[in-house]
Amino acid sequence: MIISIIIGLCIWFVVPILLEGHIKGKNNKKALRMVCKIIGVVIICWTIYNHIIYSL
Repeated sequence: MIISIIIGLCIWFVVPILLEGHIKGKNNKKALRMVCKIIGVVIICWTIYNHIIYSL
């Protein structure tokens, strides 16, 4: 569970910072940040959901 949350946070915060220099255009950078944020939040929510369901 902890590893999945760490991966989600890394995708949410670190990946946009690392890839921002390779993306040209203000709108493309915004889109990259938004996609990474959505993917990170989905991973974190799915991990918490699975923990709640399987720990009962």
